[in-house]
Amino acid sequence: MAEEVEGLLFADSTAQIGVQVVYLLIVLMLALVTNSLVMSVVYRESNLQTPGNLLLVALSLIHVFGAVNSIPITVLVLGMGGYRFGQVFCTVQGLAGNFTIVSSLCLLGAVCGSRLLLVTRPTEYLTKFTDKVAKATVSACFLPGYLAVVLPLVEGTDFRFNQGMLVCWGYSKSANAIFLVSFLWCLLSTTVTHYLSYREAKRLAAIKASFGASVYVWETLKRTAFMAGAFWITWLPGLIINIIIAEKDTATTLDYALQRTFVLLNLLTTFMNPLLYAFTHQFIRDAIKRQLYRMYLTMNEAIDDLKALR
Repeated sequence: MAEEVEGLLFADSTAQIGVQVVYLLIVLMLALVTNSLVMSVVYRESNLQTPGNLLLVALSLIHVFGAVNSIPITVLVLGMGGYRFGQVFCTVQGLAGNFTIVSSLCLLGAVCGSRLLLVTRPTEYLTKFTDKVAKATVSACFLPGYLAVVLPLVEGTDFRFNQGMLVCWGYSKSANAIFLVSFLWCLLSTTVTHYLSYREAKRLAAIKASFGASVYVWETLKRTAFMAGAFWITWLPGLIINIIIAEKDTATTLDYALQRTFVLLNLLTTFMNPLLYAFTHQFIRDAIKRQLYRMYLTMNEAIDDLKALR
């Protein structure tokens, strides 16, 4: 099995490289489409412009930035058989990757934390979690990302293309420490949010609370379960593999193959979060349907105008 994975990911045959390229292009398309829909409907629909959804928009923006920063270059590298873009570009891509990873982890934890506040302390959420608080939260989530960019520059980190991670990466003690703290924050937030939401849902069911309140808590529980599950599946194995490789004197091709497997899997989070969270929200889903219908009408009008010109 290990040899098959190694052969699939690192073989020189056009077919096997093509499979990875097609996969990456599909992920890029889904990331751009799903996140753009979330950002556009929140912008257009006044009833969706809430502090909690501001965090979702920031998370979608980071996902788009991360996908655009890594996937197109990776596709070109696979097609050309190696990295040929120069050291300066490699450094810029590596620093942008640091910012994306750390900020996305912090924002994902913040999104789950805001939902936990909504479920367990709805009054405080409605009165104290204002737009200013949400913007301050987004800024606080971006701050570790900025540090993960600045500190490696101060340390003089040397960025090189990593054949396992498929991106430029440089070893930096400070950036790794920031990443670990962000990872633990996200792990704690997603896990605690899911557990306490489940406990609150059971409590409401036990006291036979109003149907609306009970359903809302269960819906929130379902969405946070999706986000937590996606995080556990795509981040935890990759972190373990990276730690194992870092502890080795010399990494083998199999090590890089396993690393690449979980990197490719982790890329799914660029569209899974909006797909599994935002798209399960009734109001957001209805807004997306309305927007798609408006796009359909606009397209038909454009086609009719072209026919009239003929």
